[in-house]
Amino acid sequence: MLVNHMWRVHDARAAVPLERRVRHYPCVACPKLYRAASKRDEHVRRHHPGVELVKGSSIDTGTRSCEPAACPLCPRQYVTRAKMLQHMRAAHPDRAPPKQSRLNNDLITG
Repeated sequence: MLVNHMWRVHDARAAVPLERRVRHYPCVACPKLYRAASKRDEHVRRHHPGVELVKGSSIDTGTRSCEPAACPLCPRQYVTRAKMLQHMRAAHPDRAPPKQSRLNNDLITG
């Protein structure tokens, strides 16, 4: 990310909002739009059997601004909270929150 480059190379610290492209994937047989190509493909297979899937067709509908996930212990910023937690466990293991199991929210040790 640009913020991490600026901090590492130029010692500049700033919170920069992230610009993400917004894409939609149109159905080839009806006017529906999907946010993921896999969801569009599933729709075509289920509702339009026999219609050929068109790979790579998407519509750019602009950008959206979103806040980065910032490490509370250093200036690093990440696109997702999951990547920020991964960084914290590697760079700040003594201060990182413990992992939790997705099945029953038990803490994972080790």
